Amino acid sequence: MTNKHKHLETFVKWAYALGILICIVISIYMWLFIKNDIYETRPHDAYSIIRDYKCIEVDDPESPAGSHMETLFSINYIGQTNSCLVFYTRHQGVEVFIEDKLVYSMNSSPDNAFSKTEGNTWNYIMLTPEDSGKKIRIVYHPAYKNSNQIVDEYYFGSKLDIFKYLIMCNFFPFSLALITVFIGIFFFGFTLINYNNKHFDRSLMMMGIFSICIGAWKIADLPTTSILIPASTALAYVPYFALLLSAISFVLYIKEKFTEKNNIIWYLPCLFSIVSIFLNIILQLTNVYDMRQLLKLTHLSMFFVMVSSVIMIIREAKLYGISKKMRRTFICILLCLAGFVADVILYYNSNGIQKAVVGIISFLIYILVQGIDTIKETKKLMAIGSQAKKLEEIAYHDQLTGLYNRTAYAETIKSDTFSPDNYGIIMVDLNNLKTCNDTLGHEMGDKYIADSTKIIKDIFGEYGSCYRMGGDEFCILTNKLDRDDIRELISKVNDACDAYNKANPDIYPMDIACGYAFYDQLLDYDIGDTLRRADKFMYENKLYIKMQKGELPR
Repeated sequence: MTNKHKHLETFVKWAYALGILICIVISIYMWLFIKNDIYETRPHDAYSIIRDYKCIEVDDPESPAGSHMETLFSINYIGQTNSCLVFYTRHQGVEVFIEDKLVYSMNSSPDNAFSKTEGNTWNYIMLTPEDSGKKIRIVYHPAYKNSNQIVDEYYFGSKLDIFKYLIMCNFFPFSLALITVFIGIFFFGFTLINYNNKHFDRSLMMMGIFSICIGAWKIADLPTTSILIPASTALAYVPYFALLLSAISFVLYIKEKFTEKNNIIWYLPCLFSIVSIFLNIILQLTNVYDMRQLLKLTHLSMFFVMVSSVIMIIREAKLYGISKKMRRTFICILLCLAGFVADVILYYNSNGIQKAVVGIISFLIYILVQGIDTIKETKKLMAIGSQAKKLEEIAYHDQLTGLYNRTAYAETIKSDTFSPDNYGIIMVDLNNLKTCNDTLGHEMGDKYIADSTKIIKDIFGEYGSCYRMGGDEFCILTNKLDRDDIRELISKVNDACDAYNKANPDIYPMDIACGYAFYDQLLDYDIGDTLRRADKFMYENKLYIKMQKGELPR
């Protein structure tokens, strides 16, 4: 493979793999060990709903925004069944007071690198009939300046009914994101299954990783997910990890579709993304900056990737022309760019409250179109490869015995990786095959060859490669045996022939002659000389067997 940026590509892949591993480890750590501290005095029994509230802004020097928000409302009537007040917070600590009594609080765990934010969390406060008409005050403590003005709707009622309603509200984007993850898992698994097939397009694995990252980004960012998986801190960071990791997999997949696969332009956004990944992780772990505060850098790396792809498409069109497949790729990338820009604009305009589906739809279209194209091309290549393999089988295998043929033997000893040192050759000959053919016909002669081959393969096969060199001659090329081992195996061949002849008295008797030699630098110019010495000893063994059976004079 001629690739002037091969080392750069290898570095990008290994650095990317390390980034994935670190993000997964951090996510698991947060999931297991970092929990918000929740204080509540009301048990969870029954539920109802409310949404009316008065919102005021209170000066707060300790807040990142210099102030915090408080909401005030009261519920005139609460029935005999306990009711649940449910509301969503986005990177905010919260305290709930009934009159002046604190009944609930939720804040991030102190003294860890991820304690800056409480994440996106659903809060549940149980209310009783005694709370009817009492003043309820909710105090928000924003983790970031731009999360200060965020106050979501309040739900008051049956917890189960509220959950059903909220899940249905986000059902469409959640389903799209889940489908995207499943497609990614399929691509990834499909690649692993076919990884050793040299005709398979392994870049599909990168498409799988990209698809999983995009789906995980959207899933973790939806309020529905924090209902189903109550791990607010870990979930809060999953979208950032997913976005950070998606850019490189996008590039490593898409570049394989271009003529200039190894142009430096492909690696610039990869290097930028690697810097972004490790800068985010280092600043997060050292508690200097939070990943959400570096989100613009992450968005910039994604935008850099999209723009680089567009530049390479324009370059491809100018230098090499644009094919139908490349036109589809161009449209898909532009669609992703448009969807991504739309999502980012909506995110910043709404302080992260509104969740657009344009981005996930555009990415899903891209993933499906490109993934299906890749699988189709791969199937064609695999079909061609399968046909080539069949032709290779025919070219290098003997049709009657299934063993390697003389051509395969010649290819083996001529290969650059073959060294004759320590190699041994066992030559095998089937006695009286010509007589069998002349007296009983070639059909019986073929049976003689096939049955003898089975014995040869069963005894010698695991110790070396077996070749049929001609009509009645076979060769075993081995570097796993010493002289005593070979003598023992030849003895087994003789025993197998005797057993065969006893079990088949009506069939032409089987006799197999063997000879062997080891490569010797003092005696042999090459492995061919070793073969000739082994053949000489085999011929001597052949004559000995014939004399023992009275077929030749002593």
